[in-house]
Amino acid sequence: MSLRALILAPATALVDDLMVSEVVNVKLTEEQELAAVKIRDYDLIALPVVNNEQQIIGIVAHDVVMDAAEDAKKSASVVALNQPVSRSTIWQLYQKRIG
Repeated sequence: MSLRALILAPATALVDDLMVSEVVNVKLTEEQELAAVKIRDYDLIALPVVNNEQQIIGIVAHDVVMDAAEDAKKSASVVALNQPVSRSTIWQLYQKRIG
């Protein structure tokens, strides 16, 4: 729930009626890419990290996950080319990988 929704809720509203019961989270054993997708898709600033019992054991912040995702792209050489790989020179591929 947003802060706006909380502020605009009627004074007689019950917490149980306002709260979000299914919180978006990521398990400790899940891949970083999944955390990045959830943060992006739900427009989150931080994402709770939970264990198998759904207990919060920490959070992962937006900037940390996005930086890790960018590093993974660079290390995997997943950088946009302006042309198909088959039409690229080795030098162009090298430059895209090294940055």
